[in-house]
Amino acid sequence: MILPFSVDPSIESVFFANADKDLAQELIIIASWEQRHYEVKGTLFRTYVLDNTTIEKSLDLKLLEKVSKKLGGGCECSWSDGTTSTAKFSTPTGVLNELIRLGYDQ
Repeated sequence: MILPFSVDPSIESVFFANADKDLAQELIIIASWEQRHYEVKGTLFRTYVLDNTTIEKSLDLKLLEKVSKKLGGGCECSWSDGTTSTAKFSTPTGVLNELIRLGYDQ
């Protein structure tokens, strides 16, 4: 899995939920990166949804990019111009609620 940031992430949460149309639950990881720049300070979140693509003994995980993007996370940040933002998907509860809203059974 390629991470889009140059700073090491912190793993905020690891859990399982149904994020596709099969019966098996997917592995979901919420990661965060601290942002400390002139323009912005805070925490950036990203959600990774991984599906086990084999039934055999090997663990072969595939990133489900489409649903991972829908659970993109967001930024708990403040900018130098005084604006702020709140991350929508920074907790398992936020992610699970969005999966239900998207129509995935839990």
